Amino acid sequence: MNRIAFWQNWTKSDRILFYGLGIIALFSIILTCFYWYNGLENVINWDVISELEEIPLEIDKFSQGSLDFTVNANTYLINERYSASPININPTTANIYFAFVIIGLLILLSVFSELKKWWFLIGLAGLAAILSISGLENIFRQTTKTPFLIAFGTLGGLMVVFNSFFQRS
Repeated sequence: MNRIAFWQNWTKSDRILFYGLGIIALFSIILTCFYWYNGLENVINWDVISELEEIPLEIDKFSQGSLDFTVNANTYLINERYSASPININPTTANIYFAFVIIGLLILLSVFSELKKWWFLIGLAGLAAILSISGLENIFRQTTKTPFLIAFGTLGGLMVVFNSFFQRS
């Protein structure tokens, strides 16, 4: 039974960290479900465009002798259509999402720097994949991979230093 209840042996600071990260994870899952459910309505507003068109209409036609008479009237046709607004990203939501991504990345880096040999190398390769996929050159408006190399060199170097020299006992 003690193997199942291993968290009872944790220190108070480890428990606080675990509960805090659990609350952040739960909050982010709830937000993800909410924004997924709303779909494109989070960033696009649907505007109704109304167009009024005048159409001449022949109401009646009659003839008196050799003369033909027509009664004309104007009718109006209203065309309404939906038009998508330009994409409008909520900066508060984007900043919260970015903060969660950074917190999650830092947690992963701290966990991977504690691992041994092969798992550490797999974590380092995962860091390289995450940084490569994130497209840092687009964020910093570069045409080269310099931002990726700087970020990977800094974070990977710190991971190697912490894995090699600052191991927890």
